[in-house]
Amino acid sequence: MRKSIFLSTILSLCSFLLFAQSILSPNGNVKLDFDISNGKAIYQLSYKGKEVVKPSSLGFEIKNQASLMDDFSIVSSETSVFDETWNPVWGRKAKGTNNWFVGNVNGIPVRTSTISFDFLDPDKTYIATIYADAKDAHYRNNPQAYTIKKVVVTNKSKLSQFSAPGGGYAISILEAAKEQTKGLKKL
Repeated sequence: MRKSIFLSTILSLCSFLLFAQSILSPNGNVKLDFDISNGKAIYQLSYKGKEVVKPSSLGFEIKNQASLMDDFSIVSSETSVFDETWNPVWGRKAKGTNNWFVGNVNGIPVRTSTISFDFLDPDKTYIATIYADAKDAHYRNNPQAYTIKKVVVTNKSKLSQFSAPGGGYAISILEAAKEQTKGLKKL
């Protein structure tokens, strides 16, 4: 009996080592562990070797739908390493349209972005709806201070956009007919 429990324990540990995956941040301070255990997706997060998130289940429960909490299995696994610098994407085009979306999520320091709309079609006019931090916004004491404004933009337009500490902005850019731009300021 003891031999079978011991063997079972060893096999369980071996399967954990075979299927467990870890991801390290570039400086090695943050480590994310992921595993499938008894059909459940489990993750754990540590910072500088100290556990920040204890082993936790990963999944979704959607009302009136099949559970996405268990019955997981690893189909394949591969490891790769790369070192690259991320360059922000200024505009993302909505598939099948001439509508664009630009966004920023800011860290702690105040930041001002200079946005060129040169990615837009040169022969078209657009209305940009800008959802942005108010000048007195701050993630600690005024997190809900924001402004919304609409302006007319073309591929020659440029915008200097403020971001508060812990704030950001989102810009929706929709192609517009001439009559839709009446009364709006041109950027």
